Amino acid sequence: MSQRNFLDVPEDGDASYESLFRQADEEFRQFVKTLSNEPGAPKLKSKSIKPSPGFCVKTKDSSNGNKLFINICHTPELPEPQDISDEELMHILGSDDPTTYRVPLSLGLPHEEVDKSGSPCTAYDVIINEAFFRKISSNELFKTFLITVALDGIEEKYKAHPERESYVVLKNKLYMGTMPDHSIQDRKGPLISELPT
Repeated sequence: MSQRNFLDVPEDGDASYESLFRQADEEFRQFVKTLSNEPGAPKLKSKSIKPSPGFCVKTKDSSNGNKLFINICHTPELPEPQDISDEELMHILGSDDPTTYRVPLSLGLPHEEVDKSGSPCTAYDVIINEAFFRKISSNELFKTFLITVALDGIEEKYKAHPERESYVVLKNKLYMGTMPDHSIQDRKGPLISELPT
């Protein structure tokens, strides 16, 4: 009796890796759906979106030297942050609590890609409101602020170590890689509500 230490792969020529990954992804989604339908599970409503590419930031992971790309994307599906002036932003950033100005964004899962030289790299998608994207496209202060927020988010959420001093906004590349599906929380109603006193 022979003992086998490998996985049998069907000899079906139509079964590509991509279809296997899609099947695994669908099985995972069904599993999560099952969990969320169990009694006592929190009801999180989400919706799938397809954001538009905006611009791409290239940097490196300071812990290993690998290239990192941050894709800044936009959609009307996310709320717009409060509209403030450059002076107000500078005042907030110089205050004791610079977190008083918040930008609603969605930080997608990292996805492995290949750069133009064929080397592996990691890309992150940061999705913001499309009106706010138009603002940062013509305002260097707000663009730098958003890139800093994106770098902070990637570092905090994914424990990556993006270099902050040597990033470059790529001129002729709107997006690095292939955009995966994105899901965002489907929040209805106002973001700010008054509480009775």
